Amino acid sequence: VLIILTAVELITLSWLVHPRVPWPEVYRRSPIVSALAGRERGRLLVVPPQGDTGLVFANRTTINRDEHERLLRDLLVANIVTRHGIPGAVWPAALDLSTAARVVGEMRDDQGRPTNERLLDRLGIRYIAGSSITPNLSLPPPVREILSFPSGEGATVRVWERPSARPRVELLSELPRDLHDQAPDSVGSAQIVREHPQYIEVHAENPTPRTASLVLRDSFYPGWQATINGKQSPIERADTLFRGVSVPQGRHTVTF
Repeated sequence: VLIILTAVELITLSWLVHPRVPWPEVYRRSPIVSALAGRERGRLLVVPPQGDTGLVFANRTTINRDEHERLLRDLLVANIVTRHGIPGAVWPAALDLSTAARVVGEMRDDQGRPTNERLLDRLGIRYIAGSSITPNLSLPPPVREILSFPSGEGATVRVWERPSARPRVELLSELPRDLHDQAPDSVGSAQIVREHPQYIEVHAENPTPRTASLVLRDSFYPGWQATINGKQSPIERADTLFRGVSVPQGRHTVTF
């Protein structure tokens, strides 16, 4: 009897906590996905509605559950963003979870609003999405608004682009080990030419006689291997969370 009662209680709790979304809604394409499809690839930081706890029954800001879930889906919260191939701004796969959590906390205030412009740039946060439910959500120039549309709970979803964000991959004069250190100078060029979930190919050109560092702003995590022109090359931790490899003078193909 106790087992049955426990099972009923867990099912009831799950029914309240997890959204019951019709299949057509699961695959509905958010306007954000369409807006970013033709733009330069970059990380997207989503600002949740102010007061959102992730638990509908415990969220005092929620009046209508269906409306609230519509807003969350339009905002691409949680892992919805990655399902569409858009890199997010939270690194759950980082080697050091406490470090990742600290960095994410440093770029936002206690209401989840992005406030640390220097850190946002360094992390490669090119796009920010939020809603009118979060008050005083504004970003300084040269940030520009690229999308605005109505959503659930009477909110307006807005998306901004940050041209000052560092690119996902770049060649630097030296390896940047910590996000809080001054960023090294950019040298040469680096471009992602092929990408799959477990494979990234970069064409890099280092015009200087000194060895440069290629920084890929994807999670530093055990298991990844790098090659330069087909030869194994060690991966170092770059900018606290990301991957870096040394690149000698000349043109090279770097793979992860």
